[in-house]
Amino acid sequence: MIMPLLYNQCLQKTFDCLIEEFWQGCPENPFEGMPSDIFNDLFRLLKPPSPAVISRELDKVYKKNHLPAPSFTELHLLFSSGQLTHLDLSLRNNCFCDWYDVKSKELIALMSTEACKNIRFLTFPFENHRGMIPKLLRRCPKLEYLTVSSICVISSDLCIIFSDSDEDCFSTFLALLRDIGYQLRHLSISASDEIPLNAMCERCPNLQSLEIFGTETVETCQSLKHLRSVSIFEIDEECLLFLLQNCVCLENLQIYE
Repeated sequence: MIMPLLYNQCLQKTFDCLIEEFWQGCPENPFEGMPSDIFNDLFRLLKPPSPAVISRELDKVYKKNHLPAPSFTELHLLFSSGQLTHLDLSLRNNCFCDWYDVKSKELIALMSTEACKNIRFLTFPFENHRGMIPKLLRRCPKLEYLTVSSICVISSDLCIIFSDSDEDCFSTFLALLRDIGYQLRHLSISASDEIPLNAMCERCPNLQSLEIFGTETVETCQSLKHLRSVSIFEIDEECLLFLLQNCVCLENLQIYE
C-alpha cells in the first residue's frame, strides 16, 4: 500500500518520540487499542526501507533521520501493548537480527503472553538460539503463519543487496545461483551496477516472485513458467517485453519510477 505523505510523517514522528522515550513513565500504554494496520505500519519503520512496502517519501525521511538500531528498552511500549500481529526476526531485518543474536534473554523476557497474544505472522532464523523457538510458539496463541528462514541449502527465499565495490560481486552471486537457484521461489536484489536479468532467470527457473532495485540488462532466456509477481524500478521497453513474453503466468507487475 502506498501511504500518503502526511500519514508517513505521522508515523515517523511517532517513531521518533518512541525512541526518545517520550511516553516513558505514562500510567497507560498509548499504543493499547491502536488499530493493527497502523501499528504494523509503524513497526515497518524498524526495517530497511523498501519501496515495495514503504512510499518514496517515507524512504527519504528514514534516510534523512537514520538512527542506530533501537534497543528493546526503547521499544518496550510497542511490544507490551499486545497489538503486534507481524514479527520478523529473520536476517532480512538487520535491526531485529542484532537483538536476536546479542540480547536473546531480553527478547524472551519481553515476549510475554500479553505481548504475543495477537501475533499471527512470525518469521525467525533457524540457526540461532533454537531453545527460544518453542518458548516463542507457546506465547503466540493466534499464530497462523510460521516462516523459518535459513542460510542452508533448503532455503527458498533470498534477499541480497550489493553495495558499491570494485570487486566482481555478481560473478560470485551467479556462481551461488548455479547451486541454489533451482530451489529459490522468491528473490529480491538491489544493486547500483547493472543486473543481468537473463543470467539470473536461467539459474532460477522456479521463481514465483522477483524484486529488482537497480538497472536491468536482458538478452534471451527460457520461459519463466512459475513467475507470478514482479516488482521492478524504471524498466525499459526491452526488459518489459522480455518479461511479458517469457513470464506466461505473470499476474502482478509493479513498476516504480
